Amino acid sequence: MNNQWKQLDQNDANAFLDAVRTPNHNILFDPSLCEVFLHPLDFFDGYDLLRISNTYSPPFALFDYVSNGDNHYYLDGSDHAFQTLCKQGSVRLTEDNVLDYIDLYFTYVYERGNSIVFIRDPQNTNFKGSDGMGNHFKAIQKYTSVRVEWSDDVDAFVIHAPLLYQDKTREGVIHVSKNGKIDVLAPLTVSFLDVPRGFEDVPIDHPKADSIISQVRDLLVKTPTGKRLLDIADEKNIDIHLIGSPNYQAIVTNKPTIYLLMPAAQYTGDMHQALQLGGALRDMEQVLGGFPRPAKDEPPEVYFTINYDKNLNLLMEICKIVEEFEDINMPEAVSAMRRLGIESIYSGYKNEASPEDMLQIYIKMMTKQGFIL
Repeated sequence: MNNQWKQLDQNDANAFLDAVRTPNHNILFDPSLCEVFLHPLDFFDGYDLLRISNTYSPPFALFDYVSNGDNHYYLDGSDHAFQTLCKQGSVRLTEDNVLDYIDLYFTYVYERGNSIVFIRDPQNTNFKGSDGMGNHFKAIQKYTSVRVEWSDDVDAFVIHAPLLYQDKTREGVIHVSKNGKIDVLAPLTVSFLDVPRGFEDVPIDHPKADSIISQVRDLLVKTPTGKRLLDIADEKNIDIHLIGSPNYQAIVTNKPTIYLLMPAAQYTGDMHQALQLGGALRDMEQVLGGFPRPAKDEPPEVYFTINYDKNLNLLMEICKIVEEFEDINMPEAVSAMRRLGIESIYSGYKNEASPEDMLQIYIKMMTKQGFIL
C-alpha cells in the first residue's frame, strides 16, 4: 500500500463518525478526539479506505473501514469485509493494482497462527524489535523485487514475492483471480476468499470477547503483579472490552475503562494479550490514584510529556510481569515481549537503568518504530 492519505474536513469527518459510531464505545468515535483520513482504492469499485485516528493517547488507536459512502465495512482483523466485497462483485483487479490488493489483504486479515506475511517492501516486514531487524535483513538479502504478470493458462495474475512463513523468509508464488480469490502455491498451498459470503455489518466488538478475556486473565493471574492488578480491577468493577482489530493494542480511558485490541479472527488469548492487559491495568491503577491521561487540548509539551511518562511506567510494569513469568518457567513471556517491540525497555529494566536513561530508551524505541517524529 502506498501512502496517499487525505484528511477529511471536519464536516465530512463528523458525518462518517456518526455513520459508524457504536453507542457502547462513544469515546472511540468522539469527534473532538478523532481525525478521519481517506486512501483511494482502485481495486474495489467505488470503495475507499477510511481511517479513524483516535488521538486520546499516543500511540494513537486506528480504526479502518472500506466505504463507498453508503456501506461501511469495518476491517476487524477477519476477512469479512473482503468476503463481502468479493461476493457483491466489487473487485476490479489489474496488473497495476493486484499487488496493492494482496498487500491490503495480508496486512488486515489475521490467519490463525499468523503463518503468512506478505513482504511487499523488504524494508518493512511487519515485525518489530530485534525480531523485525533479523527478518528485514534476511528479506533484503534474499529478494530484490516482486514480479507480477497475467497468465491466460491459469486465468489469474501470477505473483512471485517473498513471504514470511513460520518466521522464515521464503520464495512465494501467489495466483489471484479477477474475482478476488487468492491462491498461495508456495511455500505452502492454501486458498483465501474462494467461497466468499456476504456480511451486512462487521461489528467492532470481538466475537469471542468473553472467552478470550477469561483466558488472558487466567494467564496474568499466575504472576504476583498480575494478580494484584486484577484484584484492583475486580474490586473497582473496571470494564474491560475486547475490540476486533488487525492491530494489537491496549487503550485506557480516564473513566477508567480498558480496551484491548486484537484480530477478530483470533479465537484464543495468549501471552501477547496478557502482557498488554497487565500494562493497561497499571495505567488504570494510576488513573484511580489521581494520575489520569491529560486532556487533548493541553499544550503539546504537557500532553506528550504526561503520556510518555505514563506509557513508560506501564511498560516497566510489563517488564516486571515478564520477569515474574520467567521466575515460574514460562519463557513464552519473553518471546511475547519481543513481539511487542519493547526489548530495549526490558534490557534497561534488567540493567536497572536510571529513570532519565529509561526515558531516552523509550523515546529512541518509539522513534525507531515511527510513533515519534
